[in-house]
Amino acid sequence: MGCQTVGYRIGGVNIQIRSYDDYSLLHDHVLGEFAADGVPDLTIDLTHGEPDCRSSCESIGIEKDKIRTIHGNIVSTVIFPNGREEDTYPYHQLVMNARYPRAALYLRSEEILAGGHIPSLRRPAGEILMRYYLSRWGGAMLHSCGIVDDNKGYIFVGSSGSGKSTLAKLWRRTACADILSDEYVIIRSSRQRFRMYGTPWFSNAGTYHTRDCDLSKIFIIEHASANYIVPISGVEAMIPCLSAATPVFCGSWRDTRLIRVLAKMVQTIPCYRLGFVPDSRIVDTVRNTS
Repeated sequence: MGCQTVGYRIGGVNIQIRSYDDYSLLHDHVLGEFAADGVPDLTIDLTHGEPDCRSSCESIGIEKDKIRTIHGNIVSTVIFPNGREEDTYPYHQLVMNARYPRAALYLRSEEILAGGHIPSLRRPAGEILMRYYLSRWGGAMLHSCGIVDDNKGYIFVGSSGSGKSTLAKLWRRTACADILSDEYVIIRSSRQRFRMYGTPWFSNAGTYHTRDCDLSKIFIIEHASANYIVPISGVEAMIPCLSAATPVFCGSWRDTRLIRVLAKMVQTIPCYRLGFVPDSRIVDTVRNTS
């Protein structure tokens, strides 16, 4: 069949997926909204095969469902579906080069769908690749809710259960608002401006958007018995934003770049602490913030 390619534009990054196997590349309807052509900033070679998760490495990082290894400039991430290595074989393995915007994604045979189709960029591989790209070439992906309201970009940062999806649902009733995501929002800087982008990945509220917008305000959110908005310093906003950014490798030079991006963001963009009750009054409260 030769080389097949599909392209996406996510977070201002042109991503090209290539496959040399005799399978058809397939994307779901959400990812399809981000399909685009263009000169690739990031190239991913997709193939199938059993990943080697026991290769020698200089250091190793373990999360709940991933094992990462580093060997020179090569970064390997093995993804397990249930978070426990002893329970199952990996879903797939990512191999990334720290010097070049290229990666290889190895799928197991079980990933091949009926009719000879293979998923082009399934989660969580897409999120991992984007975090890695942004940490190397500038930007951050925050666990947050991003809303564009009357051409003003708001980002709401909070831990799971803090109300990101609730805010998305409340704003969704407003005709002049676009919900970029209630799960992952990409932030990229250009000179003294920061731009926010929607993403196609997991959403509790079923919201996603291909739009982007200049970032106007940052809100650190929590549930409360009454609505309130209090201005806070960039220093106070930094820790929640860093927690929401999920560093790629703790203590590495890549995380140093991430910290610099976030530090500049909270120093440049007005930051607030937002407590709210889950009703539509919070929409006007945010809009009237000076």
